[in-house]
Amino acid sequence: MDRLIDKLVKLPKWNALIVLVIYALLTGELSSTILTFSLPMQIPEESMGVITVVLLVGCLIGAVLSWVLMAALVFVAAVIFSGKGKFKDLLFCSTYFYIIPILAMPFAIYFMSDVYVPKGANVLEFLQTNENFRIASLINNFASVPVYVMFIFAVRRIFGLSNWKSIVCAAIPAALLVALPLILQAVQ
Repeated sequence: MDRLIDKLVKLPKWNALIVLVIYALLTGELSSTILTFSLPMQIPEESMGVITVVLLVGCLIGAVLSWVLMAALVFVAAVIFSGKGKFKDLLFCSTYFYIIPILAMPFAIYFMSDVYVPKGANVLEFLQTNENFRIASLINNFASVPVYVMFIFAVRRIFGLSNWKSIVCAAIPAALLVALPLILQAVQ
């Protein structure tokens, strides 16, 4: 695994940006599919194109921000544990970890394309009970797990940390991802 991480660090930076853009576009497509369920039916068809473009741009910005934020959180944790690596190596190397979700997302989009919410139905309740939506969610969620596992290997190699310290560094963004919605929900 160390050789893989070494090779990923040495790849040209623009390759990493291409992976990020593909990930953002697929995320935007999946999000626009979900958005069509929750929008009122009276929106004109020509407006949906504008909404989709805005959503895709928002997903691109969101993908870049989450990519940098996740790498920054892992980097800060690695530095706290006295890691000696470079942020840019972790940042660009970590982009390639999103190839697995990229390969899985078309399947999630496929399952989402067969979901039709009946008119007048509660969208959230319907989606929670719809088998295709559940499969799409599982595909998306399980495809994200290897991203965190790869972060463990990258932190260990790039920062020279022990296995348990690398696990803690990779777990921090995942823990925040789980805890933040719970905290926000408790505050409301």
